[in-house]
Amino acid sequence: MASEYNPENNICFGYVQNLVPSENGIFDEWGYFSIDELENLELPFGLSIERDIHFNEKTFKEVLNPKHQKRDFEIEKLKDNKKLSEELER
Repeated sequence: MASEYNPENNICFGYVQNLVPSENGIFDEWGYFSIDELENLELPFGLSIERDIHFNEKTFKEVLNPKHQKRDFEIEKLKDNKKLSEELER
C-alpha cells in the first residue's frame, strides 16, 4: 500500500506486506519501494505485478482488517439465520 508517490523517480513510500522473508518468518514493514523494480519482477508461471487502476482509497486500518470486518458481519448474519430457523422449527 503506497501512502506517498514520487513521479520523478517512480518511488513510493508505504506499507509492504508479505514481501520480506527472514528466518523468523515474513515481516510487514513501512519503507520505500520502486515501482520499476516491482514491474520488472519475474514471478512463477509468467505472472507479474501490475498496478490496480480501479483501486479505491482506503485507510490503513481498512487495509489491515478487510476480511475480519466482512467475516464478522457474515458470522452475525449466519447466527441470526440459525436463530430464525430454530424458532420456525419449534
